[in-house]
Amino acid sequence: MFERRLVHAAGQFELPTLGGFGRRIFFRKARVGGWGILRAWAVLRGWVFVLLGVAGFMMAGSARGQSSVTLGWNPSTGSGITNYHVYYGGVSHTYTNVVSAGAATNVTITGLKSGATYYFAATAIDYLGLESVDSAEISYTLGSSNTAPVISGIASQTVNVGTAIAPIAFTVSDAQTAASNLTVTASSSNSGLLPNGNIILGGSGTNRTVTLSPVAGQTGVATVTLTVCDPTLCASTNFLLTVNAVIVPGLPPPWQTANIGTVGVPGSATIANGLFTVQGAGNVSGSADNFRFLYQTLTGDGEIRERIESIRNGGSGGIVGAMIRENLTSGGRYALMGVTPAGAFRWQRRSSTGNGTSSTKSGSAILPNAWTRVVRSGNTFSGYKSSDGVNWTLVSSSTIGMATNIYVGLAVASGSTSNLNTSVFTNVAVFDTFASTNVMILQ
Repeated sequence: MFERRLVHAAGQFELPTLGGFGRRIFFRKARVGGWGILRAWAVLRGWVFVLLGVAGFMMAGSARGQSSVTLGWNPSTGSGITNYHVYYGGVSHTYTNVVSAGAATNVTITGLKSGATYYFAATAIDYLGLESVDSAEISYTLGSSNTAPVISGIASQTVNVGTAIAPIAFTVSDAQTAASNLTVTASSSNSGLLPNGNIILGGSGTNRTVTLSPVAGQTGVATVTLTVCDPTLCASTNFLLTVNAVIVPGLPPPWQTANIGTVGVPGSATIANGLFTVQGAGNVSGSADNFRFLYQTLTGDGEIRERIESIRNGGSGGIVGAMIRENLTSGGRYALMGVTPAGAFRWQRRSSTGNGTSSTKSGSAILPNAWTRVVRSGNTFSGYKSSDGVNWTLVSSSTIGMATNIYVGLAVASGSTSNLNTSVFTNVAVFDTFASTNVMILQ
């Protein structure tokens, strides 16, 4: 068993979540008018249960007149929640009343006494009838003159992937609390596109700003929620952030292409009739790379494989092949299973950002029957070679710590910053191993 206690800050109350894994869980039976907690063990054959807690509980608006109050809470993060209960009474932790909110995350309680102080707590109930422990308690005195703060709205934002977003201005105010004492928080509905840590709040007093930094190379939609709180009440505003893929002529989504690092001659990439033609100068070596990359994003485990049809105008330091890369900076960590213009299979990798490259040769590659493959499983990256795309030989595996969101694609470097290597690939396939589904295959 374990208990996780969440934080309480700025008018938003997070509650403990109590759960059980394996064959035992806690459940309770409650009685109104002072809680009697019955903790019992239930043996559940072949099931894994977690007793869920409400994710948060807060005053979500001002008192309505003198006899009602509206309460709101964040939904439980678990599945199977069918109902929420709000318990309340005139004495702390002694609740004489209960209101069912159903599946809603807010409720208005009426029939309250003006001038009285009430104490509230919420619980979540799942489809089996199991009820969570209480949220953290909050109190409110009816007839108080406090009203909720005000936050201005923000228009939806639409940008192309890789485009910087300037700080967005908004205002906050409160009739009873100085703007400098209001607390503003932000959250995102899509952590893969816009993690909460990539939302930066700025400004002071009435005039505030929010700066959004989507994850590099990610596209999609996120709902951004800004919440302003005074000591007891909160108000929120939402807006959409849409990050669109840039449609590159000759490249079907989700493929993108870019020069990594500084090259003397810009490269290019096209896809037509199953042929992936990539031109690139530069090198993949040392502590900083410069080459042409045809890529798409991948989350978690997966792999890329391809067949190298031809290599033209490659120098002695050149290499082409399948690459998994942590980011699009020149010193980023990567794993590359490729073929040199001289006709040798090579396994290359950089295990630390900005550090040198390690390289292992592994026999001869005879074009056009040279296939390479890179597989990620956690922090283990493996390079394979093949002469037919069916029977694969493991060249080597390396431990490389990479982020969850990565880039997979085809790397082309001529060995010289002033000469373009033109390489043609076929049978290119990207797989999402985690989901056991084929994300993209073009042959």
